[in-house]
Formats: sequence, C-alpha cells, structure tokens
Amino acid sequence: MNDLFSKGCLVQLETSCWTARRKVPSKTLLNGDHKDVDATMVAASKRLVDGDSLTAVESLRGEARAWLYSQSLPFPLDGVVFVPVDSIEKVDARLGEFRGSYEAAVEAFCADYPALREAARARLGSLYSEADYPAEVRQRFSFAWRFLSLAPADTKILTPALVQAEQEKFRRLMSDAADAAVAELRTRFAACVDHLVDRLGGEGDGKPKVFRDSLVGNLRDFLDGFAALNVCDDADLAALVERARGAIGGVAPGELREDKDLRAHVADQFASVQATLDGMLQNRPSRKVRLAPAEVEQPQT
Repeated sequence: MNDLFSKGCLVQLETSCWTARRKVPSKTLLNGDHKDVDATMVAASKRLVDGDSLTAVESLRGEARAWLYSQSLPFPLDGVVFVPVDSIEKVDARLGEFRGSYEAAVEAFCADYPALREAARARLGSLYSEADYPAEVRQRFSFAWRFLSLAPADTKILTPALVQAEQEKFRRLMSDAADAAVAELRTRFAACVDHLVDRLGGEGDGKPKVFRDSLVGNLRDFLDGFAALNVCDDADLAALVERARGAIGGVAPGELREDKDLRAHVADQFASVQATLDGMLQNRPSRKVRLAPAEVEQPQT
C-alpha cells in the first residue's frame, strides 16, 4: 500500500533496566570435587540484589510494550510499530503515564539500593564484589519513545505540539550523540596511551617490559585515523594527538627496545599526555546513546 504513511506513523519505544546480574567465572565454581570439569561446559550467574526488588520496574516495561503492541500494527523493523493516525495522541498520552509509573518505580528501587547492596554483601559472601555495583545506578534505567513520520510533506500526521516535542527529542539526541562521540574518541586514545606508558615503563626489578611492534602500530593507526573521526572538532584532544604524533614520529619499535634513553624520553612524553587525558576523562558522559531500542542493561561505567 503506497499511501500507508499517510494513514499513520511509526513509533519506537526504548526502555532499559539494570539487570542486577553478573556472570560467575567458571574457575570460581570448579574447585574441590569439580576440578576435572571442562570449564567451557559450565556457566552460571549471580543475582546482585534481592530478586523481587526490580519486579515492579521490569513489569512496567513489559506492560508498556504489550499495550503499545495492542494499539498498533507490526512493522518489519525491530522495536518499531505502526500506529494509525487516530491513535497517535492516545499512544503519546498513555506512554507518558507508563513513563511516570516507571520512573516512580525506579526511584523507589534507587532509594532501597544501598540497603539492597548491603543485604547482598551478607548473602553472597565470598562472591560479593563492590565492582559489580554501579555508583550511579539510576543511569541504568530509561524509558523513552519517538514518533517517526514518513508521510509526504503536505500530509499532516502529527499535531504541532507533537512535532515540537519530537524536534526537541531529536536535538537532545544529537547533543547526547556528540558528547558520546567525544568521550569515545578520548577513551580510545587513552587506551592506546595507557598501554604504551605501561609497556615502556620498567618492571619491579628495573628490566624493561617486552612489547610487540603492534604497540606502536596501534597507536599510529589511531593517530592516522583521528582527523576523520574527530567530527565534533574536539580541539583539546586534537592538541594532545599532535603531541603524541610528535613524540612517536619517526620512532621504530626496534629503537624503543634497544635505545634505553629514547625509550625513557618517549615514556616521559606519553606520561605527560596521559596525565592531561586523565583530567579530560573525568568529565566524560556516562550515559550511552542508543539509536535502536534496547532491553538489556547498559554497560557499566
């Protein structure tokens, strides 16, 4: 049907929730009487908080998605449905109600989070690890939707208020995407620099660490591709990249292995770059930008 999009629009509902689970390494389980078990045949996970603590949050996600499906028609894109024009305002209002309930349930969970974590400390025993628990757990939850109209320009599907709301959502999305792009490039560069500084440093007994040619090669690959990826014109990072390029330019991996003084000089140069990067990364965004629906936990930060 060629005029389908004159009769409605697409709706994309996106929700996320902290799963409160963590995989338990097989080697932790396979000891004592089970040392003969092939670790690749065993998988287990631990629940990080009481199993009922997230029930309300998870239920609301399912209820919202089920209700949206009941008011729409399927569309051959994951997480996207087609909503008839007469149902658009009703869908927007009802999803707003679901979001309110969802956020209230999330706030209730977050209020209980410190106590739940302490209870888990006692119940998990030796399997408890502080690293499993995000400091900003609220950021692991989200509930959002967007309307995607593909109608001809002269066909008015969305009301002016909805058009304005969608434009604001898009502006926020673009701002978040730009922040995420800057943070990603800085993080990639930091990984290269951290590795280089670590491998160029001395061992505890004063002997230099062994490294492969790829240590320098990977850094040069980043430096060579940086200009194309720096779409947000991160001037601070660009300046650091140029410092790194100057410090490593013309230096071969073999020279770093054989020339102790050169190795120390390059290590000092990159330690300075690393210190500056550390300050830049302290303020990086922690929220991930997703352009497609997701119902899995966001990566821990």
